[in-house]
Amino acid sequence: RSVRPTAAATLMAQRSTTVLAELEAIQEAVNAAKRASGESLEELRLSVYPSLVHALSPFLAQLTGADGHSSRLRLSVRDPSLSVKALVDGEDIDVSVVYRVENTGLSWPKTLQSVAVGEDPYLFVVPRAWGLHHSPQVAVEALAGRPWVLHHTGSSDSVIIESLFAAHGLRPQIVARADDFAVSLRLAGSGIAGAYVPRAALNAVPADAVVLNVPDVHLSRSVWALVAPTAPHLLTQSLLQVLREIHRADAPPAPTPPTESKGAP
Repeated sequence: RSVRPTAAATLMAQRSTTVLAELEAIQEAVNAAKRASGESLEELRLSVYPSLVHALSPFLAQLTGADGHSSRLRLSVRDPSLSVKALVDGEDIDVSVVYRVENTGLSWPKTLQSVAVGEDPYLFVVPRAWGLHHSPQVAVEALAGRPWVLHHTGSSDSVIIESLFAAHGLRPQIVARADDFAVSLRLAGSGIAGAYVPRAALNAVPADAVVLNVPDVHLSRSVWALVAPTAPHLLTQSLLQVLREIHRADAPPAPTPPTESKGAP
């Protein structure tokens, strides 16, 4: 109470009221002009992980103007842990799409609305030359001792998947490590190694690779949308609908293209 503003501070306070009112009037005039021209005022600031981008790309394309000047999308592509760190650090994000594997310790601010959008099961994708695609179901023993591409050591997915393989006695020959599922699929298509890949990452299975049904092995990613209180309602609801469609329980894996592969049985 003993603090008294200087004459300059008093003048600034008086003038600021007028300046702020003028700025609000300008913003309202801009918004009115956009409404009159039919231009949407909504913009979506979205953070997703890399393996979801392809499945989500048709929705993302709808938010980008064909003329290249009217995009309503601000997209960040990064791992879930980095998305959560950005939220904790105060970055303005409307919706962050993240996942948990086997209830891993990923947590996020409680101020966000957490929306469960579905499960993303892992699937075995192996070279066609292994000859395992003739059976509707494959026993886990048939995969033991074969070459595999896995995540780099130390990542959360690597620890969980290698523990899963060990629990089922797969004894993998780890011939490659890659954190890019597209690379893993190319290695499977080249006959180099089998891959264990989330369904949403199966953009298109290479012609010389096949997706196996191995009922004894189960692992999935629980996918969540973290919605900020200020997120645009209509765009957010549209996004959630698309995410649920991608992760619905009966969503088929990407088809294996027809092939006239050399020596393929």
